[in-house]
Amino acid sequence: MNRLRAHFGLLLALLGVLAYTLLVPALYARPRPPVSPEMEVAMPRFVQVVMAAGDRFLAANLAVFRALVVSTATMSAENYRILGIVQSDAAWLNPAQEDNYYIAAAILPWAGEVAAAQYILGLATAARPFDSGPPFYYAFNELHFLKNPVEAAKWMRIAARSTRDEMEQLQLQQVAALWVSKGEDREFSIRLHRAMARETRHKAFARFLEKRAVRLENLLLLDRA
Repeated sequence: MNRLRAHFGLLLALLGVLAYTLLVPALYARPRPPVSPEMEVAMPRFVQVVMAAGDRFLAANLAVFRALVVSTATMSAENYRILGIVQSDAAWLNPAQEDNYYIAAAILPWAGEVAAAQYILGLATAARPFDSGPPFYYAFNELHFLKNPVEAAKWMRIAARSTRDEMEQLQLQQVAALWVSKGEDREFSIRLHRAMARETRHKAFARFLEKRAVRLENLLLLDRA
């Protein structure tokens, strides 16, 4: 009886090896759809937190890792939309995540997801008051993509207040002054130039801003005349 069982087991093993030998080459020969490295799904936030064992910061890091390794070579508009959702979720889970706002600024607005990029950068600005990066990129997007120089100047001033480097602060303030003068509301531009002149600690820059305010006043008088 034991001998029969041993022979039966051996027969089953041989049949298994034979089936494997016959089936595996056929399976490999079948056409297989390529695995897409692009963003295809965005999970709800609570699911992300549950999958991260209740740690929202780990969930944010995992979402940012997805955004970091994604291939953008063949991504469609829908893939970029999902990427915007994934990164927005990461910003909601941890707005101070530095890699998230860098990736968002580098990819999203150029792919048509300006609103998602601004949402992420706005949260990062509030969470990282010591970092001039998020408001700087926010300001750039306002000017370049949304064509709003006044709002861009407002965020550039926030960037200037966020840096401790005096030279960088002065340069950002100069850019803000240049951008605000491009706005259509000359009276607002004049008021903002003078407000900036009162705020700055650099006397030479304050005189420069006052001269620009006077120049804008003269242009306004010419327009009205």
